[in-house]
Order: sequence, then C-alpha cells, then structure tokens
Amino acid sequence: MAERAEQERAVTQQAERVRKLKQEKAGSEQIAEEVAKLLELKAQLGADDGKHKFVLKTPKVKYPKSCSILV
Repeated sequence: MAERAEQERAVTQQAERVRKLKQEKAGSEQIAEEVAKLLELKAQLGADDGKHKFVLKTPKVKYPKSCSILV
C-alpha cells in the first residue's frame, strides 16, 4: 500500500513539473521529455484498482408539444 502511495506521489510531482514547464512556455523538447517520464510513471502505476468514476446518467425525456405540464 505504501508503495502505491509513493508511486501516486511521484506521478503528482511529475505532473506538476510538466504543468510548470507549460506555464513557463519552455521548449517543446523539454516538455516532451517530462511528459514521457510522466507517462512512464503512470504505466508503472498500473490500472485503477477500485477507483472507478461514478457517473450518474439520467434519461432525457422529451414531452410532446401537446402535453402541458406547467399549466
């Protein structure tokens, strides 16, 4: 568990480096290097185990024009 937390921290730190370089408008080669490192760290981290995004989807209902709900 501690190892996974350490890897997540490394990914976060690398993402911050990339963000900072983009804000400073650094060279594209340097940004590409850092992004490659970030992607490598994310690959080492693996798939999200149990971290599924919860998306609530509600159906969109279309009422006919003849149906007046707010009368």
